[in-house]
Amino acid sequence: MTMDNTWAVLANTEVRYLKSEVVGDEFKIFVAHPMVALPPGKKAPVVYVLDANSNFGLVSDIVRGGSLAGLPHAFVVGIGYRSDGMMKEAFLKRSRDFTPTIMPEFDRSGGALAGIPDARISTGGAAAFRSFIQDELEPFIEGQFPVDASDRMLVGMSLGGLFATWVLLSQPEAFERYLICSPSLWWDNDVLMRQPSIWPDQGKAVRARVFLAAGDLERDELVRARLDAAPVEFRPLFQAFRNSQGQHLLAEHVEELARRLTSLRMPGLRVTSKIFADESHESVYPAALSRGIGALLGPDAAPPEA
Repeated sequence: MTMDNTWAVLANTEVRYLKSEVVGDEFKIFVAHPMVALPPGKKAPVVYVLDANSNFGLVSDIVRGGSLAGLPHAFVVGIGYRSDGMMKEAFLKRSRDFTPTIMPEFDRSGGALAGIPDARISTGGAAAFRSFIQDELEPFIEGQFPVDASDRMLVGMSLGGLFATWVLLSQPEAFERYLICSPSLWWDNDVLMRQPSIWPDQGKAVRARVFLAAGDLERDELVRARLDAAPVEFRPLFQAFRNSQGQHLLAEHVEELARRLTSLRMPGLRVTSKIFADESHESVYPAALSRGIGALLGPDAAPPEA
């Protein structure tokens, strides 16, 4: 057997680079085309995926696999960075882009968590990042590919889930579908959960479907018990992901988020949540994607009328 240095590439995908004036940075944009060619004039749903450096292939395969089982053919657009993976420079940039408020202590310590001890993070860039998506990325994608601008999904996990939750609460009409997994709602001492001004008004009409997920092993008591067994190099990272009371309320926050969204009785908003047994923060994402994409793109999952 012979080997060369050619990298494996996902079939029928491409990469573009898009400079953002509002963020002041360049993003690596991954695009997966549908499994079949669309008929002339036909447009397909579009799935926007955060943390694409790590998650684009996984999400693309699940969306494409779903289309073989009767789900709509869709474009998958991954938003990533020139860095590989989720650590080092990508960790610094996602911490900048996905966080809705400035957290000075994270700015000071985040570089060490990413393995770049002297680096500082500038958190609180979610508003600029949302503007990049809405004002720069979406027009670019809609001008280049036959995507349905009225059928957009946002997929986010962990800090990406924090950003997706913030968008859902502050501007729910920004997307028609939201898949939010293990959101880091501990951010800034649970800021999204404790500040009513961030939440939409009771009874506000929206047109969106939401799938929320977490692993049952992401409950505070169980996370604390697992910290001692975690590799030494990862313990500071895990310990940083908690509120000021030292709580890791990932599954608990998903349950509370689902209850509170439902209690708002917002016409046109449909919320489904699932806590996956025997799944941790490191393992729950594939299960959440498989179940969530089916729930959000299935035959009965058209975004409801507001």
